Amino acid sequence: MKLLPYSQLPFFNEMMTVLRTNHITSWQANDFWKKIRQDFDVEKTNINYQNVYRFVLRLERGKFLIIDSDKNEMGCTTYSETLKMEEFRELFCPKEDQKISALDNHCQTLRMRVEILTDQIEAIEELKKEIPLFALELNNTCASKRIELKTIKTKLDVLNQIIFKKF
Repeated sequence: MKLLPYSQLPFFNEMMTVLRTNHITSWQANDFWKKIRQDFDVEKTNINYQNVYRFVLRLERGKFLIIDSDKNEMGCTTYSETLKMEEFRELFCPKEDQKISALDNHCQTLRMRVEILTDQIEAIEELKKEIPLFALELNNTCASKRIELKTIKTKLDVLNQIIFKKF
């Protein structure tokens, strides 16, 4: 029977976050499950727990985790990571620095656009006073700039929520 690639297993992204942010020493399958439930909005079902457990077994089978035979408690298997786990992390765990940098760059671009739009709206308001003959056209332009400004500010809010929630 051919095994699915790690990236196609259920809870792949959640497990990668857990593995990226934690050093696994004497963890039971339930510890992985608790961490995933704590960090993600995952329904507490038997099938979800089984999928996490199967993922842990795959990591053990791939020699990324070893069984701590001397630390097993009440029939529960305890796992610790091997040196090979770093190779796994390099392969599958996203580089957060690159992701944060990309988000920061995009946020900076959006902030500059907010500044430009704000300046343009102020200029339009002044022009309406200076050239009342074009008030209708200027009002239409100002309205579209305000809509664009609101959209960009909303995008910035969403990105900031992602940054502060994830990192």
